[in-house]
Amino acid sequence: MTEPLELLRQIDQQIEKLGLARRELRDSIKKRLADAEVGTVAGRAVVTWKVAKRVGVSHRLLVERYPEILPQVQDITTVRTFRVLPL
Repeated sequence: MTEPLELLRQIDQQIEKLGLARRELRDSIKKRLADAEVGTVAGRAVVTWKVAKRVGVSHRLLVERYPEILPQVQDITTVRTFRVLPL
């Protein structure tokens, strides 16, 4: 398992670096857009950054305010977590 684990670690490091570069570039573009929702190059729309509303349910508030209904709305699933442990 040594070889595939080492290759996986290397790939994970590359992905982390690319993720950081991606976040920095996205932030740079967002900064240049400021309040605009559409970014253009040569008059053509190439990027959008629009405001949207998202509705979610707060698990914490549900437990605090309505603990009696929690068992009725719980969705319990089994998961298997894969982790590469540090050397």
